[in-house]
Amino acid sequence: MTSNIQFVYILVFEFKWMPNISMAILMIQGWQMRMFATFDLFKAEVEQTTGFTYDELDAYERSIGFNSFGKIADQRMIELVKEVDKMETTATSPIMAQARITQSLTANTTYLQIIADENGENSCETKYFRSPYRYVMNLERMFKVDTLYFKVFEEGHASCGISHYNDLRNLTDAQFSLLEETDTTFNVFKHASSGRGNYGLYLAKTEISSDGKQKVTVELYYHQHSVIYWEYIMDLDAEFWVRTWGKHKWLGIWWDSHRTYTNNITLWVMVNGTLQSGSDVGSNGGYKRHKKLLSVHNLYSYWPVIYINKSAGYGKIPAVTCYMNFN
Repeated sequence: MTSNIQFVYILVFEFKWMPNISMAILMIQGWQMRMFATFDLFKAEVEQTTGFTYDELDAYERSIGFNSFGKIADQRMIELVKEVDKMETTATSPIMAQARITQSLTANTTYLQIIADENGENSCETKYFRSPYRYVMNLERMFKVDTLYFKVFEEGHASCGISHYNDLRNLTDAQFSLLEETDTTFNVFKHASSGRGNYGLYLAKTEISSDGKQKVTVELYYHQHSVIYWEYIMDLDAEFWVRTWGKHKWLGIWWDSHRTYTNNITLWVMVNGTLQSGSDVGSNGGYKRHKKLLSVHNLYSYWPVIYINKSAGYGKIPAVTCYMNFN
């Protein structure tokens, strides 16, 4: 297949928060794209960008001349939430408020969505909000690592070499959902449905603290980089992450809530007979918190068993300790 890719310019500069690590931005067919020379540099940038507050992320992207899909989506969400808060405060009539909300959502269907949450209730979320790559992917949801081009989808991500770049660029979420991980055109990585899934995101546990009007949700998951398994044993490289966010309910929809909440989470993992741990303890005053707890390598294990102890109460994340024993 003939490629129409044109490299117009390359900018090379230093990370503002990561000294001595260089990166590049490509302009491909009119679109900016982040490029990383190695997977280690890519993983380090993913960790950094997901840890930023919105203001830090905005300043960072301005400094490098890039707009990520995730930053733009967060920006549209913040604007909508501010409008919702204003209408709620001024007691705008429900009919008028719903019309304005529908208008805003219609204008931002690329970035925002109303989905059914874990209890079947409607929740306003950004598109691809669980992907750890949302702040490195461009507005076409793509980026480049080494010689591979990647694209993010709701159910995972895919990659390919330059010869199939246009095919990947044009691939839709619906088309991706039909692909098998044995596909010969693309490297297909779908979110894991169990601890023994292939590469991708595995949501291990969700806990919610709610009084019916406001709630805080914490998700514990691991992002798998490689896994080889036989019978009931697997060799796993993964990173364990925690994602926390607050919401409040108005007009039957859960909206992001700009409030302070506290994480008190400790993760314990038995890695080849050695106990390792990672924690996230502290307060966050923004909409969301997304933090890597621990990296594990060469993990020979059985099915993961996850125990979460939580205390009662609302206003803070309950004191949550996550014990994960892989033996």
